[in-house]
Order: sequence, then structure tokens, then C-alpha cells
Amino acid sequence: MSDAIAFEAITKDFPGVRALEDVSFAVRGGEIHALMGENGAGKSTLLRILGGDHTPESGETIVAGIKVELATPHVALEHGIRVIYQEPNLVPGVSVAENLFVGRLPRRGLILDRRKLNAMAEREIERLGATFAPDDLLSDLSTAQRQMVEIGKALAANARILALDEPSSSLSSREVDHLFSVLRRLREDDVAIIYVSHRLAEVMTLSDRITILRDGRHVGTVETAATDEQALIRMMVGRDVDRLFAHTERDLGTPMLEVKGLTTERIADVSFSVRGAEVVGVAGLMGSGRSALARAIYGLDPIVAGSVAVDGRELAISGPGDAIRAGIALCPEDRKRDALVLQRSVAENVALTSQGRLARFGYIDRGREAELVDSYVRDLRIKTPDRDVLVVNLSGGNQQKVVLARALAMRPRVLILDEPTRGIDIGAKSEIYALIEELAASGMAIVLISSELVEVIGLADRIIVMRDGSMTGELAGATVTEEEILTLAMVPVIAPVIAPAALDITA
Repeated sequence: MSDAIAFEAITKDFPGVRALEDVSFAVRGGEIHALMGENGAGKSTLLRILGGDHTPESGETIVAGIKVELATPHVALEHGIRVIYQEPNLVPGVSVAENLFVGRLPRRGLILDRRKLNAMAEREIERLGATFAPDDLLSDLSTAQRQMVEIGKALAANARILALDEPSSSLSSREVDHLFSVLRRLREDDVAIIYVSHRLAEVMTLSDRITILRDGRHVGTVETAATDEQALIRMMVGRDVDRLFAHTERDLGTPMLEVKGLTTERIADVSFSVRGAEVVGVAGLMGSGRSALARAIYGLDPIVAGSVAVDGRELAISGPGDAIRAGIALCPEDRKRDALVLQRSVAENVALTSQGRLARFGYIDRGREAELVDSYVRDLRIKTPDRDVLVVNLSGGNQQKVVLARALAMRPRVLILDEPTRGIDIGAKSEIYALIEELAASGMAIVLISSELVEVIGLADRIIVMRDGSMTGELAGATVTEEEILTLAMVPVIAPVIAPAALDITA
């Protein structure tokens, strides 16, 4: 196989940060080439250079043996390059067909030729093995289906080099399997695929070769069949990560958070409690109501029936302010949409909900603010040149750490973590897992929502399982398996099933 694209000595600087330095590697036609590294390693920057959004300070990009300057996204498209980012670049208010051929819609004179458009779209949809129709509105599609539209849009434009940034982060296991089958078919068609992911297991399953970046430098490129997960971790973080989960036995306190019959438009009759020093996991398939439960407790969704109590005191929650004053903090699932002010600094984001404690005589004490922010930057190992850097310029994993820092700065009694490690590399995950264990040991009550079952099992003392907005069961003990969780996640909602092990821990 010949090289479809090669990067030679690519260097890219941002104000105060060297994002890439002297990066060189090649991707062959007809291969799935994984790109891995810790958050801040330079993966997203390299993809944006490939897609024509960033111009490197030095180095060359060679496509099919020819040196090219990818000065704009349009130029990248002309060279058969399509980059699919985590945030979809689609138009929600129009049809699938119009999204597939946006900018290239067939016309008869000035009139859109919808019959021809739908016929063209049918061919692309069949190529994807998708089930949606050309005239379906994009806004009616699931996350996985929208991703298929993005891939179809790339193929309709005759892309020969396809790059995907964390494409499986919001997909169920069944949707991931379909994505993989589509990518494998594209590999057979000699498309070069660059696949960015933090998920070691899927990279080992899917890829032909793996390139590792660390701190903006190329550490190495290896054949997937000739390596293992531990070797990849060492390359990514520069050290061994022996144990992701270091669960310790803790003396649990009295119930700190009590939820009884909680009902909103999205969830129905949910009841559970979390004791001091306890981690309670919430598991379920996408759309099961996991995040809706967090939103209800935090006051983001109106409560129709039921109650929430902290330390035995029932709360009147009409908004997040009530939850915060009661000692509840939330790290939401979508950090960019629901948590961060991207065009503000690290300091402003971390201190946003702590300004009352930092104020003196009506003014923010900037010295106390700097001390607070610097302590969390240090303790959470947030990679930033300084506290005044805009959050939008940080990597996804470091943005997530800023969200966590702000929640901890509130000194909560109850901490709700919704997908706290989504899009985070293995090194940062191990740090956050250790922090969760440390917070629980300090007496904090923690609700952990995660789509990664291994994560829930490894961290939680008890696990509640949801389906269609209702609890279907509760599990506890070190012997819980993924199969047991999935069984409860897929059973019809009749009445909650309480596993025998769960009774011991709440007795």
C-alpha cells in the first residue's frame, strides 16, 4: 500500500503554547490508522491542520506523493480530505439528502431537482447500510445516525482521506459495531482512515496501525497486531499505569442524599439514597434517563412529584441555585454546552460559582481567586500556560478538569458526575478515578453516571440501573458483571429489581 498522506516535521504554535513540534508520520491508503495520546498531546490540532482550519508554522503535508498547502477547508476538500469533528457540521432543519449534498444540490434551472437529489442520497445511504430515508429531517435522527450522515457526506464528496475525532464517544455498543463495519468497508475501498480515540479496546480491535503523540511530539507508530494496551499506555503517558481502579473499603456514613419518587417529564418514580463516603453509580443505555435524573436533582428540570433531601432536610428546588446552596454540585455531560464559558479564562470558569466566598466589600479579591484557581490547576494537573488562558484554547480533557475544579471549589456535600471521563485519555482517567476515590474517602456522597460499564463497576459501591426513565434494579458488591447491568438495562419497566447483594449495603 502506498501512502495516502504524510506529515513531515509539522510544527504548530498558539499564543504561549507549542501544540505540535516536528511531527512526522504517514497513513496508507486502505488502512485504519489510529491516532492516540493524552489530552493536549496535539491530536485535535493535527486534525485541524489536515482539514485546513489551521496552518502550521513549518513542515510539509504530502497527499498522494504531492506536496500540498491545505490553506483552507475548501482546499482540503479539493484534495479528497474530509475531517469529521466531535461537533457535527450539519444543518438540523433540512433533510438528510440536503445535508449529504450541501453545496452541490442538483437543480433544474433555479429549481431544486428533489427527485434526482433523493436518488443520489439513496445510493449513499445504501452504501452506509443506514436505515434512515433521504427526506428524513436531520433533527429527527439519533446521534449515531447523524454521524452516519457526516460519513455519507464525506463519501458523496469522493473523500479518499477520512479523519474521525472521537466518533464513538456518544454511541451505544450496537451503534459502535455498525460504525466499525462501515469503516471496514471503506478500508476495502482503499480509503485512508485516521481514527482518533481514547478507547484502547476499540483501537486494538479496529486499527491496522497506531501513532502516539505526547506533548505535541511523535512518540512512535506501531503495528496494532504487534503491541498491547500496556505498551500503548506507556507510550502515551511516559509511565506505567498499573491500576485504574484502586477501590478501598470505607466506613459509610448516614444517608446524605435521599431521592424519593422523583418524577419529571423525563423520569418517573425514581428512589435511591447515597450515604456519606459512598459512590453510587447510575447505568443504562442512551436515552434511559441517566442525565435527566441528574438534571432533576440539580434543579435544571422541573420536579412534578417526589422529593430530594440532603442531610435529612427536604429541599424546595426551583433551580440550580437552590441545589448549590444545599451543597449539591453537578459536572454535566456536555461540558461545552452546559458547563463552560469558552471565551472566558480558566480562572473565571473555576471561580464562577465561588464568587460569594471570594468577595470583599462587594469586589472580588483577585489574590484569593488566584490562590484558589492555582490550587486546583496544580492538584488536578490542568495543562494550561497560566490561569488567564481562555478555556476554548484547552484540550477537551483539560476543559473537563476545569469543570471538575469549579464543582469542587463549591465545597459540595453531594457531587454528581455525569460522564466525567468522556473524551479523556487513559492517564487523565487514572487521575480522575483516584480523585473520586479520595473525595469519597473524605466523606463526600458521589453519584457517578457513566456509559462505560467498566468505569461504573470499578468505582461504585452500588449501582442503580435505568431504562426508559425508570429504575429497573439495584446492584452491589465486587462481583457485579457487565452482563447483569445490561440485563437490567434492557428489561421492561414493571417494578424495580433489587439484587440480594444490594440489601446488605443498605441494611
